[in-house]
Amino acid sequence: MIKTRIAKTFNKQNLFIMITLLLITFFICMLSPLDIFSFNGGTATDSSVFKYIGSVMSDGQIPYVDTFDHKGLLIYFINYFGFLISPHRGVWLFECLFMFISVVFTYKIATKFVSKKYAMLTVLITMAPIYSYFEGGNLTEEYALPFQIISLYIFLDFFLNSHKYMSDKNALQYKGNFKLFNFNVFICGLCFAGVLFLRPNMISVWAVFAIMVLIYSVLNKKYIEILKFFLSFVLGILVIFIPMFSYLLMNNALEGFIDEYILFNMNYSAYNDVSDVINSFQFFFNSIFVWMSIIIIIIKIYYQFKRKESLFFNVGYLIYMLITLFIVSMSGYQFLHYGMTLIPMFIYPFSLVLNYISNLENHDLKMITIVMLIMTFVISNWSNIILESFSEMVNKYSDSYNNVMIDYIKTHTEKEDLITVVGNKDIIYNFSERKSASKYSYQHPLIFMSDEIYEDYFNDITVNKPKMIVNCLDLNQYPGFKKDLNKFINQNNYELVLEAECDLYER
Repeated sequence: MIKTRIAKTFNKQNLFIMITLLLITFFICMLSPLDIFSFNGGTATDSSVFKYIGSVMSDGQIPYVDTFDHKGLLIYFINYFGFLISPHRGVWLFECLFMFISVVFTYKIATKFVSKKYAMLTVLITMAPIYSYFEGGNLTEEYALPFQIISLYIFLDFFLNSHKYMSDKNALQYKGNFKLFNFNVFICGLCFAGVLFLRPNMISVWAVFAIMVLIYSVLNKKYIEILKFFLSFVLGILVIFIPMFSYLLMNNALEGFIDEYILFNMNYSAYNDVSDVINSFQFFFNSIFVWMSIIIIIIKIYYQFKRKESLFFNVGYLIYMLITLFIVSMSGYQFLHYGMTLIPMFIYPFSLVLNYISNLENHDLKMITIVMLIMTFVISNWSNIILESFSEMVNKYSDSYNNVMIDYIKTHTEKEDLITVVGNKDIIYNFSERKSASKYSYQHPLIFMSDEIYEDYFNDITVNKPKMIVNCLDLNQYPGFKKDLNKFINQNNYELVLEAECDLYER
């Protein structure tokens, strides 16, 4: 009878936790314009590109061959499968799935240090800055989150419970006790590969903690374990790499993948100078979540040093945070969505703080501290998230991008007609349901970084003769490009039919 009551209480508690985590996920994902309540919400610049490539993949076009973009293959497949479910809202289901996994594993990390109720508070604190970082969603950083947080959970579990990962002392003597495979490490390798096929500069979790595991194994003379971890990790990588590279090889897209995803990204990162990187670092560091997390770990290291305890893990964690900050800043750009990569590093420090608070004997001091934490880190961000979510549910019909222009394109062209949008507004292709006359569905800033891309774009539109040209670029800033585009417009008898935020020319 007692066991039955305990089981019922346990099940009710777990059900409440699961519902709460689902609600947290739902409110976060309602920040996306693709939510199930909106009719035609407009997506941000990068998201529009991913949605466009996903849509044309459904017609047989191949990323890196028929379209240009410099992100990993996985983001296009997510948008492709999302498009198959529903052209506008389908990808939102993937956003919810990926975010739910992130929220669940944030909670699981926190429960390693605090009780369930404090773990829930940890989730609310560490996920709070996503309000600033989300920027419309459907971005590589959003889809990388679960891979990063799952791997962080596994690495934390390793250093807290390393005996679970090591073989018995007599494993080699009694061969039945030794297994040349570890499932958690396998999952960690799979997550690593997943991030590599989104964007390669989000791998600080593995770059730091994999080296720490190696050092730990060497110091403890667990040499055979290193082989086990290596094989398990590589096997996880291959589960992602083999189908991805098979797709690229079968579609003759491997060369394009290397050119656009690897080589172009290297040039893109080198486009800014050192001062831009420093400014970007300061921009992302200037967050209470960031510097508070770093201070917490430094304090933890200080007290461990005083007590002559092992500093190994926490020094490594501090290095991980600093490297993450550097990697996020190294492009020199201050796009807020880059900051989503920082969220996993907040979980452990705030779990430590709540662990300390939960052990305070003074009840009044405990309550005051919790209220201060909630006021500082939770209320401002989460009130905005919830308000925006309810606003989205009430205002079901968002205005699409420039309805007059979209309607004109749709009524004066057939679905098979090609258009070109000058600038970086792939949202116009998505709403008009028309395809680009060029591999370069967007050109800014591509054509100003590469003469080859500049020439390829004009070759494409010269050969394919788009039915319409939509110019969304301030050409006065680019006199050379303005001259060449106007020459193409005049030579091919295009007329200006609409003049607004974007100018529409019809042939």
